[in-house]
Amino acid sequence: MLPDIMERFDTISVPPERRVDYWCELVSRMTSPVSFMPESDSDVQCTLMRGVYERFTFSHAVTSEIKVFRSKEHARQARGFNYLYLQLEGTGELVCQGQSVKTLKNSLILFDESTPYRFKALSPIRTMAIGIPSSLVAARLPGYRDIVMRPLDTNTGIIQILQSSLRAMNALFVEQDVRNFPHAVFMSLIELLAASVDEVTDGQTDSSTIARWAGKIRAYVEAHLDDPDLSPASISRDLGISARYLRLIFADSNKDPGQGETLRRYILRRRLEECATRLADEKFRCGSITELAHSWGFSDSSYFARRFIEQFGVTPRAFRVAKQARQEEAAEMPSRH
Repeated sequence: MLPDIMERFDTISVPPERRVDYWCELVSRMTSPVSFMPESDSDVQCTLMRGVYERFTFSHAVTSEIKVFRSKEHARQARGFNYLYLQLEGTGELVCQGQSVKTLKNSLILFDESTPYRFKALSPIRTMAIGIPSSLVAARLPGYRDIVMRPLDTNTGIIQILQSSLRAMNALFVEQDVRNFPHAVFMSLIELLAASVDEVTDGQTDSSTIARWAGKIRAYVEAHLDDPDLSPASISRDLGISARYLRLIFADSNKDPGQGETLRRYILRRRLEECATRLADEKFRCGSITELAHSWGFSDSSYFARRFIEQFGVTPRAFRVAKQARQEEAAEMPSRH
């Protein structure tokens, strides 16, 4: 899968007095809202390479010594992503929820957009990060919030495979200019993360076999939302379980996001949510709504429109117009630094 977008940015040509603002605006737009504070404006030297692969992002960054802040206000602007972050070089300090930890070479952290934190680069830092929709992480790892913002031990077990895979992908992306990463590669990273956590917790991340199966079902759904043939029948066939057991698992997973809804309804809701996210994206200002519906598994545009109104109370077109109008209003407001 070739990237939909490939971009490279740096601060070299930016006037020193503008570098902090430039980098803050850039990172907030490309990834998640944050603020930066360097030792001095002239010290800011940063580069960013970024690729967008349908639902995933790949970033490689090099920054000078700098402080990063994600406030509660920033966290409220979360866009529904987690970031699997690997520190390739350098030393830093991460402060989150009152706890301070040092980050070193090979530190692996699952960053959560909705969690405030402070990070200080104690030396020049080189990093890579895979942006993963939070829905995919939650589907495979329902208890993932227990591990966010904490460096994972990369010296033992399965997590070494995850670390090596990330380093290999980064080398291909940056050094060898190979950027064709299939969808299955990104999904395998989620599986490796889940296996690593299960190994560390002795398989106790999920409370039961039912919960583990529920995670597998949701992960399968998230990976196949764009398939118009996705259905309970296709899921039970591909996962090798009976349709009856599939219904029982989904109904019994009381702590999961699908509580109170059938699997078929869960699939419909998730497709509608993904369409709404795309409609709210300013890059989709002139895109075809019919093509968008088809790309998320809706073969009938009229059916899509009816279900969208049921879910969000307005037509897809009116939803897009309202979201983009609010974005334009926000863009016209004076920036505060």
